[in-house]
Amino acid sequence: MTAQGASALRFRRFPFITFPIAFALWYMSMDLTPLFVGRYDFTFDERAWVSLIFGALLLVVAYLVDLRGKGEDYAFWLYFFGLAAFWGGMTSLNSDSEVSKFIYFLINLGLIGISLLLRQRVFLVAGSIGSFIYLGHLAWEIFEDSLMFPFVLTLGGLAVIALGVWYQKRRQAIEARLLGLFPASVRAAIPERARRSTD
Repeated sequence: MTAQGASALRFRRFPFITFPIAFALWYMSMDLTPLFVGRYDFTFDERAWVSLIFGALLLVVAYLVDLRGKGEDYAFWLYFFGLAAFWGGMTSLNSDSEVSKFIYFLINLGLIGISLLLRQRVFLVAGSIGSFIYLGHLAWEIFEDSLMFPFVLTLGGLAVIALGVWYQKRRQAIEARLLGLFPASVRAAIPERARRSTD
């Protein structure tokens, strides 16, 4: 299906054709675990690691496709399924370390930042869900007996809502100012499609 989709895309430039390509690649990632691990009796964590690595590679491919898109969003479905594999694998990893859980939280915040640069809301959705998973972990396990934490969490939630409303009203000015903080080499690495949407 991947080869057929790529052939169809070559003759018919239509962004939705990338959907079956990305779906086939994502589905193939679930069958790659025995190839990478070298056996069929693999653990759940090994499957999660393969999904994470494959998703990260697919996200790199999506970014390269986005750079060559010339304003068209040919990369959306590659981002979508790559992020599904990467974020799903990362979230499925079992860890008892608070440090690794905090790193998970930072990665999700990074996904939210990437969504602003690439203008892909799928990163915003995944990053927001992952951040709330970490905050839920803090609420139910770390600060379970704290009386102040529910109030702090409520105030934090209200602050996020207020910040979202404020950002939406001033989105173009904020994004233009933020992009101005980056050096020219970083701004040049932003796909043309994303640069157009901030103009």
